[in-house]
Amino acid sequence: MPKAYIVRLIMDRIHESIIILKKVGEDKEKELIGGVVYRPFYDQKFFEIAFLTIVTTEQYKGYGTRIMNVLKNYAQSKGIDYFVTYADNHAIDYFKKQGFSTKLRIPEEQYKGYIKHYDGGTIMDCYINKYIDFKNISQIMKKQKEFIMNVISNIAHKKIYKPLDFSKKSSYSFDEIPGLKEAGWNEDDYKNSIEDDKTFDQYC
Repeated sequence: MPKAYIVRLIMDRIHESIIILKKVGEDKEKELIGGVVYRPFYDQKFFEIAFLTIVTTEQYKGYGTRIMNVLKNYAQSKGIDYFVTYADNHAIDYFKKQGFSTKLRIPEEQYKGYIKHYDGGTIMDCYINKYIDFKNISQIMKKQKEFIMNVISNIAHKKIYKPLDFSKKSSYSFDEIPGLKEAGWNEDDYKNSIEDDKTFDQYC
């Protein structure tokens, strides 16, 4: 995206912005590391996302998700029902993780004629559920996961197995650990659960 175009959008009075400032360096001065620029259509109850960016050194740390969740909470306070954006091929996966879809849910008459069509971009939208606390969704999901695990542990059949004898061996394979097979676990499940936790922490 050309710098001149970015500057024009930021300085345009019909667009609004949310930015992220982070304390960096030894002097802990705040520096701009990212932001989102959007155009509000209050009468039509949607925001058009013009662009969202995070500096390369701060990517994959959850800042993109955080700023999007802050914008969703702000949109709720303004009675906004949808976000609409044109995403290039590199951004589609990011927007999908933020709840956007290429199968538009916003009625066509609500946005058509209000936003510009961009060649090479894929139009996507995101429904803003007014009952979800997006700003604290990470903590809420973690609490829900803990609750479910506690319920499962309370109703699961319990059987105590003898501890492993490490005086004979220093390590055991998954197949050798008593109770794992009976519980339905295997090495692939374990690896997948670790990757899921990494993904959850990364995007929340």
